[in-house]
Amino acid sequence: MATTGMASVVEIVCPPDRHIPVEFQEIYTLIKSGMSVAERAKFEQIAQLVESLYAQEFMALKRNLKHNFLRFSMGAKDQPYISCVGGGLPTVAELDTAEQKLVCDFLQLMAAARFHILTNAEWELAKADKFLFSLPVEVNWDYYDDRLLKGFWAATAERRALRAELPSLADRVLVFHRGVTVATASGMYTSEKIDLLVEYLITMPLKRLWRRLTRAKAQLAGAKTLTLTESRHTARRVVERRTLRLLMPTVWAVIKNFHKKLKLQEPAFKEVVVLYRAATKQAKHKLPALQRPLEQRQREILHWRNIHIKCFHDIPMADMDVIFADKKVHLKMLTIIQMVVTVVGGLVAAAMVLLQGEKVDMNVLWSSLSLVAARCGQVYTSAQAERSQTIQDMVNILYDKTNDAQEGVLSMLLDDMGEQQLKEAILTYGLLFNREAEMTESMIDSDCERFLTRNFDIPVDFAVEDALPRLEAWGLVRRLQPKGATQPKYDAVHVEEACNSLQTQWHNAFKALSEPPPTPTFPLSNLIAGHDPAKALPAAAATPAAPTANGTSAHAPTAPLQSSVSVKAPAQASSAPGPAPALSTAPSTRAQALQPAAASGALPPAASARLASAPPSAAVPKSALKTSATMPAGGAAAAAAAPAPAPAEGELKKGGIFASFSKKKKA
Repeated sequence: MATTGMASVVEIVCPPDRHIPVEFQEIYTLIKSGMSVAERAKFEQIAQLVESLYAQEFMALKRNLKHNFLRFSMGAKDQPYISCVGGGLPTVAELDTAEQKLVCDFLQLMAAARFHILTNAEWELAKADKFLFSLPVEVNWDYYDDRLLKGFWAATAERRALRAELPSLADRVLVFHRGVTVATASGMYTSEKIDLLVEYLITMPLKRLWRRLTRAKAQLAGAKTLTLTESRHTARRVVERRTLRLLMPTVWAVIKNFHKKLKLQEPAFKEVVVLYRAATKQAKHKLPALQRPLEQRQREILHWRNIHIKCFHDIPMADMDVIFADKKVHLKMLTIIQMVVTVVGGLVAAAMVLLQGEKVDMNVLWSSLSLVAARCGQVYTSAQAERSQTIQDMVNILYDKTNDAQEGVLSMLLDDMGEQQLKEAILTYGLLFNREAEMTESMIDSDCERFLTRNFDIPVDFAVEDALPRLEAWGLVRRLQPKGATQPKYDAVHVEEACNSLQTQWHNAFKALSEPPPTPTFPLSNLIAGHDPAKALPAAAATPAAPTANGTSAHAPTAPLQSSVSVKAPAQASSAPGPAPALSTAPSTRAQALQPAAASGALPPAASARLASAPPSAAVPKSALKTSATMPAGGAAAAAAAPAPAPAEGELKKGGIFASFSKKKKA
């Protein structure tokens, strides 16, 4: 952030955005346009398989988040939580573990969706000025419970290192933001200009006098000392802050602009997500706990353990107070001065009359005091009306800028996380394949950023360091180490080879479906806006899976944030094959469509023999595709050992990012 002139202009350097706010189909269509017809067909399969593999990798994270959040969300809404009959009440240890895992998984979700956590520098800059609300607003921090987040931050060294970068409110509420825009407003602002005159002529001199008497140090102006990012990336955005205090920093500036219409400007966050727990008091009952209904006791326990998640959009940085749940709006200094002057003036006049010693008409005295009281009441009523209007304006703005809450926010973030990872992977592989050249990581990163800027006019700090290791593990790119070179280079494999490699990964995923692979984790330093990937927090996060000799993916140990649960399916589930290949409805081409599946061993032996003996134009009976129709008794083990076929094209498109796993055949 830089300042110019007499603090009349403040330029805020915002960190570069890592989120790609473009529809996946737009990116996919542009990349596919540079390929041949045959390559486009394979590239479509690659996109579907990559989407499904990402969904499979984040399956445990999705399940844990939804499962753990449901009970706390029911407590926040004070609604009954439906659980197993006779299951009993949750224990304290069980709830402690569930809530800590929920916060841990939620931070991983926000990092994967490219959100940034509110840092101390951003919070100080937000408190340094006001944008739309002129009345003093104070957040009631006692409304929030601090036991949830204090225990979370103290658990590991990585979390403690992240906590050191955050403001004090991080012990009570987590604030995440993504994207930067510009909020503008214009008007005469007559009452606000009068308030500035009162502040410059009365309030500020009194504060300086008080500091001299108490020998207190003057607070430095946050707008002159704070900076939001140390990044020098070209995608960082510089936004000019133009508030009333900055446009009119002196008394003479207020008088000069008193009759002018002013245009205000403030950087705003496109999306803001908050997570917190409201402090509640346990109700007192006449009956002991064992004599009260079990449902009532469970409802009270979960209400005490409530967790709220809310999502907002286009929140000006200087008006961040509006997103917090409980706020106190105070009176203006001008209003307080008017009341004090009125009361003191009336009392002084009455005292002077009494001190003159002459006979005082009590009716006149009471009339004068009544006028003073009426004037004070008028000023107070006017101030309360202005205060009520400000509160109503906050409510209206919050209503207009609220996107969703609770489960709706969680579902939106889960979908957005999967699509963000998909866009990064497809963009990296597609551009590297179309270039037909070996490129370093920095060259690929710059190429992807130029693609987004040229086609969509979106400056983004592309996260190639997250996409490349995953593509290498899946066999879509090769790492090359030229002689004498300090940095490795990457080369995209052909779409045919890439498609086969992804199909192998998909088959292995179905074989191990009873125990999902470890969820990939992100370092917590990714939540700091404009961070340097080379300067990570103390605990190292898990690296993406590396391919082994047999084509399976071997995952590295996860970071302390890893909290996925191993969910075991019934034993029969291991013999269920993957989705069958897509069949053409025309009888003349159905056998041809099954030839690749038979050659790869995806079909049972009997079905393959029947397909080989059938004439080219013969239709294949549906019974030949069913394992139970042609496989003898005891052949389930052989079927389990056979690789599962690749998912059909139509099946992956129907259900979105995570729906492909709901197609698994039940045992």
